[in-house]
Amino acid sequence: DVEPTVATIVDVDALRARNPFYNKAKNGDYLIVTTDRAILFDATANVILDVVPVQIQQAAAATSSAAKK
Repeated sequence: DVEPTVATIVDVDALRARNPFYNKAKNGDYLIVTTDRAILFDATANVILDVVPVQIQQAAAATSSAAKK
């Protein structure tokens, strides 16, 4: 069982400038990242704002393959 990563959005404007996924978010909302999806959650309204699939590469695997080159 993998625990999700949870982050509170504190600078939504900077995030929106890089990715339209954050267009529905506001400061104070949560970004929840699991192994296969990213979820925007508004705790005040108790509503999921958006869900998108993600692909997360393991840092250790990337580091060890880079070291082998």
